[in-house]
Amino acid sequence: MDGINGEVLGIEQGKGLEGISNFFKRMTIEQREAVRVVSIDRGNAFQSAVLTYLPKAAITFDPFHIIKNINDAVSKVRCEQWRLADKDNKKYIKNSRFLLLSSKEKLENNAKGKTKLQELLAVNQPINTAYMLKENMRDIYHSHTSMEETANRLSQWVELAASSGLAAFKVLARTLEKQLGGIMNFFKFGLTSAAIEGLNSRIARISSKMRGVDSPTL
Repeated sequence: MDGINGEVLGIEQGKGLEGISNFFKRMTIEQREAVRVVSIDRGNAFQSAVLTYLPKAAITFDPFHIIKNINDAVSKVRCEQWRLADKDNKKYIKNSRFLLLSSKEKLENNAKGKTKLQELLAVNQPINTAYMLKENMRDIYHSHTSMEETANRLSQWVELAASSGLAAFKVLARTLEKQLGGIMNFFKFGLTSAAIEGLNSRIARISSKMRGVDSPTL
């Protein structure tokens, strides 16, 4: 999808390297060389294809995908703590996924939810650490003022995640450390893949409604 006007440039099946490469192969050399910035998720296939076919383009990792990766790590910590918890502590973790992944703004008018979240964070340190790391990254995106400050804050975040003692965040920290350039490019260029994610969501909803319908012959 064109990041400026939102025009759909091509559709390929799947997220594998072959499908992504086929899209780039249909472009002329001049078209590829004209691309200066591309926003992708952190999948290896996307990165490999861009590096191969768009060598002059800067890679930007969309905030949507970074936050999603962090939310996935929070969910893993929550599941791990559920397995380790005794009966008394399980009551704090039960039905807390939505609260942990919600932004603070969404809970402003949910007094019961805020209380439950505060109680959980008070009794479970690993979940509290995961939640704080999530909120800290959200704040980095929301309060960006300068490239230097944001770069420092991202580096500090990686260090905190790596030393958190949480396996899911330690793994994430290792990969994000290698991709800080792409994360910083979002602040430099402001390019996101929000439009294509919105389109994908609409396609997914349509596909869900069409379950049981045979695929049309093209």
